[in-house]
Amino acid sequence: VGMKHVDVIKNFKHDYHDPKYGEGWIQDVQARREIREQVDLQEILDEELEELQRLKKVLCEEVFTDGDDGQHIPLNVDRIIEVAKAMYKNDWDQGAYSPVTIAEEVNKLLKKLQVVVGVTEDDALGKSAQENATIILRAHLRTALAS
Repeated sequence: VGMKHVDVIKNFKHDYHDPKYGEGWIQDVQARREIREQVDLQEILDEELEELQRLKKVLCEEVFTDGDDGQHIPLNVDRIIEVAKAMYKNDWDQGAYSPVTIAEEVNKLLKKLQVVVGVTEDDALGKSAQENATIILRAHLRTALAS
């Protein structure tokens, strides 16, 4: 929430038009080339950025309307990621994953995210509670897990 719009773009936009895009952090040369050349893959990464921007807007305009972004969720995502890396240290190679794969997997994860259990399809109030309960968590996770 405290991040300026220009900083969101600076930190999360993929510059796949740069001939050196991905060098040093995407190990798979083929994946780098495909992202630079294939519009459908670029669209996935652009959609990820758009979703981050949308979540920032929702948080600023609907959740933290008073401008107070000092509220925290009782969850340390960075710590969870570090524990997962330690648990799967032999399988963990960050550069081996394409940013497109990361974006798609994060999308799948966040679609399954349930904070309010027992909400049925016809429960409008429950659906609203689910959305309200997860908006901050989704924004936090999407930021931490962005490609």
